[in-house]
Amino acid sequence: MGAAAASAASVASLGMTVAGDIMGGSAKQAANDYQAARLEQAAQFGKTQAALTDATMRENLNNTIGTIDAVRAAAGVDPSSPTTSAMVEMNTERSNRQRLAAVGTINSQVAEQEASAKYLREAGDFAVTQSYVKAGTDVFSAVAKSPFGFG
Repeated sequence: MGAAAASAASVASLGMTVAGDIMGGSAKQAANDYQAARLEQAAQFGKTQAALTDATMRENLNNTIGTIDAVRAAAGVDPSSPTTSAMVEMNTERSNRQRLAAVGTINSQVAEQEASAKYLREAGDFAVTQSYVKAGTDVFSAVAKSPFGFG
């Protein structure tokens, strides 16, 4: 009866080891999925922030151009004056450069967050696959060491 009890305990231990391996991989996947979801949410917020920054900076440019036009008109300057055109063009170029830099920075961060989220999801899937491989290795190792094994 002692050998039977030892065999039963050995099988039970193996079962617990296999279950632990698989649960460990699933836990790692769940943690990675949670972090990925947080990054995806941050990326979505970043996209919104980029769109709002773009819109706000365009509105600011329109206000600046409107102010230039109003000041020049109040001074009695012809609206088609080359000086007026140069001032508008200079402000437009400066504003566009600033807007593109600001939006580009936000979009770069969004891309990094999306890439990190994708990596975490793939790493979670890999952890699950590896947990099954480890469980299989544990089973084969136990069988090889048992009296019924390969040796």
